[in-house]
Amino acid sequence: MEEEITRGWTGQGSKNKCKWAHADTISRRVGGVTLAIHPIMARYVSNTNKGDDPRGWGRWKGVQVIGRKKKTLIIGTYAPSHNTKKTALESMWQIMSKYMATMKSDEKEKNPMIQ
Repeated sequence: MEEEITRGWTGQGSKNKCKWAHADTISRRVGGVTLAIHPIMARYVSNTNKGDDPRGWGRWKGVQVIGRKKKTLIIGTYAPSHNTKKTALESMWQIMSKYMATMKSDEKEKNPMIQ
């Protein structure tokens, strides 16, 4: 995917490079967040852990844009869609529901989408 996006933004054989930031998720099949930064902005962008999901669930990822006077944090997010099918055991909704069941009640929201 990275190659196709880079080629679409910069053309074939360009020396300009995109910058990428990715948050892995607890599942290898679903979820996670990837941010693609256009080459025009790439030199101003720094990867940072300030925009990382503290639980490691891959719900968001951030990059920092550093200007002359200010820094701006850009965050890409992921929220699972509600899936109640009993056969969808590997949906992110079901996976996050299982993890939420082990959390203290004062630490969890009512469902995975708003967690």
